[in-house]
Amino acid sequence: MQPSDVDKAVDLIRAAEASALRSLDDVVTALRYEEGVDRRYMAIGRTQIELGFMAVYRSVGLSAALAAAVKAPVETGWVLERADSPTEAPLYYCPRVHGEQWTLHADDALRCDREIDAAQLGVALGIAVRVCEHRWG
Repeated sequence: MQPSDVDKAVDLIRAAEASALRSLDDVVTALRYEEGVDRRYMAIGRTQIELGFMAVYRSVGLSAALAAAVKAPVETGWVLERADSPTEAPLYYCPRVHGEQWTLHADDALRCDREIDAAQLGVALGIAVRVCEHRWG
């Protein structure tokens, strides 16, 4: 492929990726309050779609610099940490299975978009927690 062809291909891939991820975000938003929807699997599905697009970018011969520029953005959110856990190895709130609501793995933690939502959840739980901003990615 000529450099101009690669640029055109990259533009087409970017547009397709943006459209696919926007559509998926719309689905996630629409199903936000539905019972029986596993948000973790939604996140896994999104990650797999992003991985698929990374493979497509590679297939058209992107340079390492360009590949780094199109990788997934860093995600930030608010998490609950158990107040009695050490700050260097916190336990994160993870309400997946009854009786096993805390995890050492930040990737499994329940994520809140806003600090106020995380704080209100901490109050509702009725136990001492730390509300912390976290970065993934």
